Amino acid sequence: MAEEKFSESDLPTSIFAGDFSPDGEILITASLGGTLAEWHADTGERRRILLDPKGIEDENPQLFIVEEGKKVEAPFHLRRLSESQRGSSLLSVRFSPDGKYFGVGAANGEVVVWNAQSRGELFNWSAHKTDVVALDISADRKWLATGALEDGGTTFRVWRLQEYPFDVKEVISDCRHVCGVWAVCFSPDGRTVAAGGWTMSGYTAPQLYDVESGKHLDWLYWDMTRAMRFSPDGRHILTGDEFGSVKLWKIGEHEPVFELKAHKDIACPVGFSPDGKRFYSACAGEGIKVWETETERLLGESAIDGRILACRFADEGRTLVAASAAQNADHPNIHKLTGLPYRYAEG
Repeated sequence: MAEEKFSESDLPTSIFAGDFSPDGEILITASLGGTLAEWHADTGERRRILLDPKGIEDENPQLFIVEEGKKVEAPFHLRRLSESQRGSSLLSVRFSPDGKYFGVGAANGEVVVWNAQSRGELFNWSAHKTDVVALDISADRKWLATGALEDGGTTFRVWRLQEYPFDVKEVISDCRHVCGVWAVCFSPDGRTVAAGGWTMSGYTAPQLYDVESGKHLDWLYWDMTRAMRFSPDGRHILTGDEFGSVKLWKIGEHEPVFELKAHKDIACPVGFSPDGKRFYSACAGEGIKVWETETERLLGESAIDGRILACRFADEGRTLVAASAAQNADHPNIHKLTGLPYRYAEG
């Protein structure tokens, strides 16, 4: 959409994207002002700044040399891989399923992959010309998918990540969603990747690809996708669209299993519980809802102001934890929807 471009240099500092670590301990957020930050997922307290547009990081190494027995500041600087994103709006963040990596996409088209344990950068490259609003990392950490708002260009790509020596290679590129890809996701086994967005006419569909060969496999019926996730068993995909609808799709079928009018506006993000028996949907300024997958029954909901950055299930599915950020906010808020029914409907 033309009104949602992020390449201007005078954008506000608003937090735009975020993701919880798989263990639920950390929240990483990315802002339109170019700040990448780490927070305690339970309290929302800040742990550290990883990237700042002015270079004010909490862990910025200082370099010194020794001259005549005295330590003086070095006449050179250590160039970090994330330097490629400094000053650009940061638009997407995603942890790998094992929690060892997280990737960050920027408005200038750059992608940086971080070591989630050491907080050091591992990879950086120019993935698109502009606005990397979606990315995902496969379970084995060998593949990374990107989606961009690159009008008329290649809006979807998949990259192979190689360690020792470090290298990044493009293996899939596609422009079926000519106006932009807002959502990408890998299947749990990493063999299939999906991309969703829209074309100029609006008539589009989520596309499926074989990761290893790059072959286009299939498509789902008309859906202006803004969010998507595979089910834990890899047999279904959940999508949230531009108009607040949430659909469940069975892989290999073009019609949805069901469609819910879940929200009044964009349904994003969406996701499953670890056992797949329930799922959540969210909407900026409206809040979050939890549904039972088999019956489509609403199990609970909570009103939340601001943009919903990320959600995760905890306590065996009895609690949904959500992170949000109000407009122009430089810190996230943590919410917990508790008391969700534990027994699932039968039949």
